Amino acid sequence: EMVADRWLFVVLYLSYIVVHAFQIGTLPAKRNQHPAPVHSVGSSIETLNFAWPPSLTGFWDDQVDACRKAAATIIDDSKSLRPSGSRTKFREHSRCTARFGEVLIHALSTSSTFDERKIAVENAKAILSYLERNRQIGGNDPVRCGLSSDLATSISSKNTVKFRRKQLQEQRNFSKNETLNSDLPDDFMPEDSDLEIIGRLYYSAIKAAAPYLSEVGLSLDFHGFTALLALCRAASGSPTASDRLAAGGRALDAALSNHFNGISAPGCRFRFSSWQSQRKQICGEQLSDGKTRGRPQRLVVAFSSLGNGLVRHEFGASLSKLNACIHSQDERKEGHNFDVLFVADPAQSWYCKDSHGGFYGFEEYERRIRAVTRRYSQVSFVGDSMGGSGALLFSHLATDSVVAFSPQVFLDGDEHVGRDDMTLIICKRFHERLLQSMAEATKKGVTVKIHRGIDEADIKHVDCLYREGKDLGISTSFKRATNLDSENVRHTKHASNIVVTEHAECAHHQIAMHLKQSGVLLKILRCNL
Repeated sequence: EMVADRWLFVVLYLSYIVVHAFQIGTLPAKRNQHPAPVHSVGSSIETLNFAWPPSLTGFWDDQVDACRKAAATIIDDSKSLRPSGSRTKFREHSRCTARFGEVLIHALSTSSTFDERKIAVENAKAILSYLERNRQIGGNDPVRCGLSSDLATSISSKNTVKFRRKQLQEQRNFSKNETLNSDLPDDFMPEDSDLEIIGRLYYSAIKAAAPYLSEVGLSLDFHGFTALLALCRAASGSPTASDRLAAGGRALDAALSNHFNGISAPGCRFRFSSWQSQRKQICGEQLSDGKTRGRPQRLVVAFSSLGNGLVRHEFGASLSKLNACIHSQDERKEGHNFDVLFVADPAQSWYCKDSHGGFYGFEEYERRIRAVTRRYSQVSFVGDSMGGSGALLFSHLATDSVVAFSPQVFLDGDEHVGRDDMTLIICKRFHERLLQSMAEATKKGVTVKIHRGIDEADIKHVDCLYREGKDLGISTSFKRATNLDSENVRHTKHASNIVVTEHAECAHHQIAMHLKQSGVLLKILRCNL
């Protein structure tokens, strides 16, 4: 009972952490090419404009100046403590930003209690004091050279990894008990479930980072943790950073990506599911006499979205059901079933970041996906949102079809992009590669089907594909969804390379979730994959 009570307290405390985590950056506002001004707290902090990205010479000085302004804030506990800033104003994800000074100012402007504001001021003072101490001992780098790498090692430690796996397993067991079929995965996890896991992941990460939070003098909570991450990112990304410090920054980024996701598979990014294993799980069939049938010639690659802020492998339930439907057909032919390769980007970078924290993600994902797809004669891709972008980005590796739900075609200015290091150059490179891949795919006869609702941002992405695809020989046609579309779409001939289907009844971005709830998703996948 004491253990249960302690866990209840922890869960309640983590719920508090999660609320603040999502209030300070997990849901970024629309992103412009230039930073938006930060809201002020009282008369001591004025509206500021900051240099960006971190590689600019003035970025570090601007963030230190922001720390000074936050540290100089006078908090009067006799005044009303209503938040003076927008809780969705801070653009980047709180774990993926280098703006350590702005993080503290934002914490001040969004605080609702005297204690919260006091902690923000004390954290700002602690960072300034730490930087001064490091300068006095003659450090060539703005922070201790090994700070980022030590923090990465602590988050990747055996104890932290063990705790993480235990929490994910407990969550999966709970989800199985809540579903009718405990053997089948779900396509998309409920938000409440993901929020609870995120809170636990923060708890374990903060606990692992405690020695380094104490080293800098930061609070042992979410605010101190995110300020420490931002400080390390800014220092390792500065143009004057030593090679060791820069390498530590990449290691930290990789460690955070591997920790903050909902995937238990080794490496987090790939998981292979063979039809034979699905057959045993779905149908309860054992292969007679220990004989193994030949591998299917079909492969479906399922790319993951951001989810609810916790990246997971997606479309597992629908693809399992689709395999079961194919298997149960009397008129089925051997070989129509398929294997599945689940692909995820725990760095939430639209498949631009690699597993080592660098920006060679496209090359790494392409190499590993190609190594699997070349063994199959028929390869199809599917993905939703960021996963839809991934399906289009690597569409040149498909041989049959691509199904993308509400994909992002460009990243600059998109409200879902929450990484501070996704510079204009990286966004441009992503956009160009996506168009080139689609041109190559459609040229060799791959069918591309895009589904979206009437969300304004989703419409802009598809319109961009329509305009810029013309120069590469990509033709796009549009149609409205009807009750018959999902049944006949695979057998319908289109003169265009890409067919965009609009679902007018869906006014938001989560079109795949909407189609699943409407009972249409499985039909669409069956007709197009």
